[in-house]
Amino acid sequence: MNARQAVQENEVIINHSIARAKRVMKVKKITLLEAAEYGKKCEMGDAVTDSQKVAIDIRYDEVIKRIELENEALIKKYAATNYDSRAHKITGQHLSQYFDGELSNVLDLEIYHIEVRFSGHGHYTIIAEFIVNDEKLKIKTTTNNMPLIDAWKSLMSDNYEEGEDGYDNEDEIIESMLSAINPEDRINNLAKEQVWNKEEE
Repeated sequence: MNARQAVQENEVIINHSIARAKRVMKVKKITLLEAAEYGKKCEMGDAVTDSQKVAIDIRYDEVIKRIELENEALIKKYAATNYDSRAHKITGQHLSQYFDGELSNVLDLEIYHIEVRFSGHGHYTIIAEFIVNDEKLKIKTTTNNMPLIDAWKSLMSDNYEEGEDGYDNEDEIIESMLSAINPEDRINNLAKEQVWNKEEE
């Protein structure tokens, strides 16, 4: 085997290691870097000689380096989130202030609709619809915070007066409603799945 063939074979092995890490990532629901570290640990456990261990170590250094570079490119791509809203009274600025750097891999986030429904026993169901990178996400939660529900109903019917139900202004009601919905984890999980799917393409 000449030097060129050795380089080509090494490249094939590295690409195979990255592809396997992506499969492990999907199955174990871990990050790609964690999956690569897991793969390295498994191969090290199977290695017999010191030279095999050195070769695995060198190969996975390159695998991890490439994954980190790919992650940096994705972070740059999704560094700034574009916020928008079709929901009554809510603006993109409200979303920007609420999330304030809490989202990852989200290029576009739009809130489509918020609905409250009485669900019995003093509780209300809140149904919120978001669009995360062009994919719809519906979140349901419940609350027994009646001052929030009453203030929200007034806000939606354009009858809210400052100081009503303990809220100083409309922005405070909107922030409290977003806090009740608590959408950060669901949005981030969907965005992470979207990244995984892109990596598999």
